Amino acid sequence: MIAYLNGTIIKKSENYIISNVAEVGYKVEMTARNINKLKLSDIVEIWIYTFVREDAFRLIGFLSQEELDLFEKLLSVSGVGPKVALAILEVDKNDIINAINAKKLSDIKISGVGKKTLEKVHIELHGKVGVGDSNSNIMANLINAQNEELIEALLSLGYKKLEIVNMIKKKQSLLTGKIEKDVKVILKR
Repeated sequence: MIAYLNGTIIKKSENYIISNVAEVGYKVEMTARNINKLKLSDIVEIWIYTFVREDAFRLIGFLSQEELDLFEKLLSVSGVGPKVALAILEVDKNDIINAINAKKLSDIKISGVGKKTLEKVHIELHGKVGVGDSNSNIMANLINAQNEELIEALLSLGYKKLEIVNMIKKKQSLLTGKIEKDVKVILKR
């Protein structure tokens, strides 16, 4: 199963991109909102949901792990497939989460998604989305602001930014603010 791609965008369409990863082109369906954020030749990290059915093998991509998580939660609602979940995600992720938790999801106009489906999404996901999501985003922003030098040092050692953020989250309470000591703390298993 493909879960993540890091490659160069070689083609953009209305509802998909093609990403060149190690000289293999992957067709990845995305929301138009996300596609519009990207440019040809951009190197981009894409979180992938692999959809396999008897007659289809589709890669559906997202620009953040949180957006992929919300997509998977939407798929857990009976009657919601990838097409409907992608249509819902044309609206900003935070707006969807707020609407679900505020019982106002049916107030949002989403092309191709009926009011009954939105009510079903609200009923099945109310209180199950957004818990901890905003806290993890705030924490990631805090980590980036407070530990910029530490992140740069770890990047120079060959670690990926996502790995670094996760390592810092796990050991945040042990960090001193001194780069050399903090690198050792982070790398200590």
